[in-house]
Amino acid sequence: KLADFGLVRQFNKEYNNQFTVMVVTRWYRAPELLLGNHNYNELIDVWSMGCLIVEMLIGKPLFPGRSELEQIALIYGMFGVPNEESYPEARYLKFFNESVRTYKQMQQSAASSSSHTISQFDKLNFKQFLQ
Repeated sequence: KLADFGLVRQFNKEYNNQFTVMVVTRWYRAPELLLGNHNYNELIDVWSMGCLIVEMLIGKPLFPGRSELEQIALIYGMFGVPNEESYPEARYLKFFNESVRTYKQMQQSAASSSSHTISQFDKLNFKQFLQ
């Protein structure tokens, strides 16, 4: 099964609609949705497709978060925390501050553990990740 339309929403560019953020299965949910941005567009589907393509290439989910906060922390681990330049409105979103705290806690926990850690994402290059 390649597609699931269970959480589909109608989209009209002519209107500045406020949408719900509970769309898309968590592992494929775009960062702006996880942060609580209600003004999104078709780019959330591009993110989902990218996650799906990488999953097919490597044989496992790219961001298998067990909660929404863990999900965004995994994304931060790979791409970094958004800053004023990359995503100016991020700091105004409902879950941004909490997600940064969760990411930092996961990094601290991972640093004190000898098992597989999220902090490894910071040192990872894409070619190594695909192996």
